[in-house]
Amino acid sequence: MRLVGLCLLTALAAGLLPDLQGQYLAPRQYLRRLPPAQQPSPQPTPGTAGLPPGPVITAPPTPAPTASAAEAAKAASQKEATTKRVIEFQKKRALAGSAAAQYSLAVRYLEGDGVEKDLAEACKWLRAAAKQDYTWAKRKLVELEKEHGQLPPPVEADPAASPAPAAGNDAAAPPSPEESSSPAPPADAPTPRL
Repeated sequence: MRLVGLCLLTALAAGLLPDLQGQYLAPRQYLRRLPPAQQPSPQPTPGTAGLPPGPVITAPPTPAPTASAAEAAKAASQKEATTKRVIEFQKKRALAGSAAAQYSLAVRYLEGDGVEKDLAEACKWLRAAAKQDYTWAKRKLVELEKEHGQLPPPVEADPAASPAPAAGNDAAAPPSPEESSSPAPPADAPTPRL
């Protein structure tokens, strides 16, 4: 045992083994053979005489050549088309009741990301998400109240804008006099018998 230790110390002192100072090895790596350390000899620069050699710094790689204007325009139009598709999908999901889609759409309206900035529309979607107990929407509403003071009031649903009931669900109501296309008969005219 002493002989092995003595041989290692002699080899280390003679410079036959690589310098292990400052190197950390995992326990399994101690059993693996290390390649000899090869360091390039640094070239002294003027003004650094007498200083220890520092790390070798290489120049950063040169960037790839920029794309032509036509390629840049094509990439921009593809990005715009993708953004439109994403917004359409988010609107569809938000209308279906997805709180996460409602929140994402609200953030888009707040930041103007792919849509025009609209605080009222953003608040509408944030309130819809917060109504479903979506925590991020609640936090954003509180943050907006602190930032803007008072938020736009919620927009009530316009009854005229609601879709008409589908045919077959209810019996059709008779048309009102304003809706009928034929003029009403005079009040003194006799009623025809069928």
